[in-house]
Amino acid sequence: MIPITPGGLGIGEASLTGLLVLAGVSSGSAVLATLTYRLASYWVPLAAGPVAYGVFKLRYRGHPPSPVEGATAVPPPMAA
Repeated sequence: MIPITPGGLGIGEASLTGLLVLAGVSSGSAVLATLTYRLASYWVPLAAGPVAYGVFKLRYRGHPPSPVEGATAVPPPMAA
């Protein structure tokens, strides 16, 4: 399934706004709630990613990577 719009942009908002209006919410409040939902569900986690990466790099700087279980050492190249 290939979406026509990126991330369902437009279609999802129109559907959610319409359903909220059908549920009895005023149209202005429905639009505001829909845009707030889009902001919270998409942009806030996107903005939190670089912060989480920076905290991770600060916390684990200087630690050597742990060996992977079941991995074997790479043998040295054969002399010709």
